[in-house]
Amino acid sequence: MADDNELTYKIVHTSGLTIDDNVSLGYRYRDEEAFRSDEVESWLFYTRADSFSSVCSWPTFINGLWQSPAGRIYVTSADGELVIGEIDRDKRVYKLISQEDAGCALTSIWGLDDQHVYAFGGAPDRPGKIRFFDGKTWTKLPDAPAWLLHMHGCAPDCIYGVGQKTVFRWDGHAWHQTGLRAASSLASVWVQEPDEIYVTDQGGVLFDGSSSGFVERARWNGPLDGVAKFAGELWLGGEQAGLLKLDGKTNKIEVIKPKVLTRAIEARKELLIAAEDRVVYSADGESFRSVGSGAFPKFCAKRPFRAGPA
Repeated sequence: MADDNELTYKIVHTSGLTIDDNVSLGYRYRDEEAFRSDEVESWLFYTRADSFSSVCSWPTFINGLWQSPAGRIYVTSADGELVIGEIDRDKRVYKLISQEDAGCALTSIWGLDDQHVYAFGGAPDRPGKIRFFDGKTWTKLPDAPAWLLHMHGCAPDCIYGVGQKTVFRWDGHAWHQTGLRAASSLASVWVQEPDEIYVTDQGGVLFDGSSSGFVERARWNGPLDGVAKFAGELWLGGEQAGLLKLDGKTNKIEVIKPKVLTRAIEARKELLIAAEDRVVYSADGESFRSVGSGAFPKFCAKRPFRAGPA
């Protein structure tokens, strides 16, 4: 068993409409080893502006999390599990609704609502596998041209997926090439509307796109792991560089919060940021607060590390 001092704790994803209706995903894993998906515990947290509560944990690598506008929680695992659940907000207890095997490795999950949920995965250098949930059942969609790392859209017929160095559009029936070929592996995509699309890559390039194609908009001196538009501004995840923002007048990327080590960004009614040791949020893009700082290790203090095969 690993001693608690030898373990690392990181909050890596957050999803919800606001901080008062939000779930976050955290990992606990061994410090002495390089990160391995078979040596990690996954923890689900329910957050509010004044509290941060653990509601569930898995001794496996949960790599995708998305909470629908109605509050249902969808997660995926690297070995192909599709899990739907919900949280009793009063008792702060997680309830499993369904669990299925996708029949393929999965990378993550995203949706528009409970009738349009997309789990995606596959393997490098192979077509991407897509599983679609219509509110009742999971079905297979046509394979994407390449393995997808991230998806986002604004309507069922306007969804974009980023592969390792390419971007594809789903029109509700088929996948289409967009023509973008990046020099580095792509990381994230945000679709504000059909003619306002943003894509980032691990080499620090921000691409600006529309239904007609993509152009380079700005460059950063490190990876750009997330992108979202909120309060009229474009926000970017700079990992150890912090929370970044595009200056729309100069097309320069600026550091806004250097201590907010941004792993993932969510923007719906509020801006939500998974910042490794806490969740940071803003209702207006001007004032920022956080919840959960130092809480993750405390929840685990009396729980033995149990990652890996049973």
